[in-house]
Amino acid sequence: MKLNSSKIFCKAVLLMLICLTGFAIDSSISKAEGAKIELSMSAPKVQVGKEVTVICTITSDEPITETEFTVAYTPGVLAFVEGGTNVSGGNGYLSVKSDDGGEGLLRKTFSFKFKGYAKGSTEISLYGNCDVYNEAGEKMSVSANTTSVEVVAVNESVETPNPKSTMVPAQQVKMVKLSKNNKLKYLHANCVSMTPKFNNNTNHYNVTVDCNTDYLYLNYETAQSKATVSFKGNTELAPGVNHQKMIVKSQSGEKRVFEFDIIKESENDTEIRKIKEAGAKNIEFTVIEKAGKVYVKNQYQFEVVSVTDEDILPSGYVKTNIELDGRSVTAYTMENDLGNNYLLMYLKYEGGEPTLYQFDRQEKTLQRYTGTMTEKVNKGIQEQQKTIFTNTTLYAIIVGLVILVLVLVITLINMIIKKRVGKGKRELDDTDF
Repeated sequence: MKLNSSKIFCKAVLLMLICLTGFAIDSSISKAEGAKIELSMSAPKVQVGKEVTVICTITSDEPITETEFTVAYTPGVLAFVEGGTNVSGGNGYLSVKSDDGGEGLLRKTFSFKFKGYAKGSTEISLYGNCDVYNEAGEKMSVSANTTSVEVVAVNESVETPNPKSTMVPAQQVKMVKLSKNNKLKYLHANCVSMTPKFNNNTNHYNVTVDCNTDYLYLNYETAQSKATVSFKGNTELAPGVNHQKMIVKSQSGEKRVFEFDIIKESENDTEIRKIKEAGAKNIEFTVIEKAGKVYVKNQYQFEVVSVTDEDILPSGYVKTNIELDGRSVTAYTMENDLGNNYLLMYLKYEGGEPTLYQFDRQEKTLQRYTGTMTEKVNKGIQEQQKTIFTNTTLYAIIVGLVILVLVLVITLINMIIKKRVGKGKRELDDTDF
């Protein structure tokens, strides 16, 4: 019996918590009071070619921070002229978006300027969803009216009473089912490469642009004509990695976000890539002279410049001049081997920085200097010099040893001769006695 009482008590507590939660939610929702949108015309009639203004006023008992709604009209009767920074669109629909950044207002006013396009009449009314938010970020209930205007011939009078304006609850405004389609038909980037290939279900892409690209330009088309596209981070690109977002918003407000990691090449990277794309590592070239300057040219053009900082050159290289295509060209060769097959040239690509290139006299080709061939040549010379030094030293040692041996032999012979001479003298002395 005690166990059953505990169960009943627990259930009662749980039920009370549910009721209190529901009350709290209901109280929270009830805080979002209603807002009223009123549309009015500057004149009930307008002549063809003349302008007329629609005034849209939003009022509420509590501050309004954000609004987003659509105004509809007949495009064959009126032509949209302007509506300020918060209004965009045309062709029958105007999108009105306003965000005061958290500082609410009790009254907001928008104006849309039209021009009479052709004889007829049209209603001006809200279309689809109408979103109005208070300072707490809560969506408010909305009531709105419709108004109308008549476009008449140029010579017809426009002096008539003000048009009737009838307030109707927001739920009675004609609601149309809005599309949730936030896909793109296609997306192309003006770039060197974009991976992976575009797909609406792929949200992240790696893009490479050359050193001369300041902005990423995207060509695209939304799958649904009423969808809108906006960008974040679409600023001037800096060398290295940049980030950008593309947001596709459907008519119903659902968003699809595409992210791009954009790598901007350095001038050096772009130059190297273009050389590789030319299909050959080496560059066969001709030499031209223009405006007093000498250029090495093939599908690209390089200006021949002089080295101002000798630290750029490898050790042992000195400045010289060689004749190519009948013109004198500044080059750099090894001081100890002026006739070597490999020379260095200091070349500047248009818009880039000067860089060392290696010229092959025999093949008449040029390639970006990496140090490999030159170091090999230098190493060969060093090895040769080392060999010569080693051989000379060895020869000197051998000669020294030979001389030492000869000296020792001569000394030994002299010692033997002296010994024999001394012995013979002693034998003669013994005989005398």
